[in-house]
Amino acid sequence: LVKEDETPLLGKVYQYRGINLENQKKYDDTIAAYKKSRDYYLQANPAQAAQRLLDIGNIYRNDFSNYPTALEYYDQAAAELKKLNQSEA
Repeated sequence: LVKEDETPLLGKVYQYRGINLENQKKYDDTIAAYKKSRDYYLQANPAQAAQRLLDIGNIYRNDFSNYPTALEYYDQAAAELKKLNQSEA
């Protein structure tokens, strides 16, 4: 069981793991790490959770040349960030 105050740290651990895996060109593992990072960030830091969607979108764009899937992730990130900005206003 993960304590609530540990979730942002675990989000960062999986974020860095994803960066490392991307540098090794292990793209499927990279996406899995970013998704896990996002899961940890969802409650603790929603803006970072949205950023992971951008990271995943970039993998689809840059490494898989899968532009439609990349756009889906970008659109989801934009929607989440807009929602966050509205709730902060």
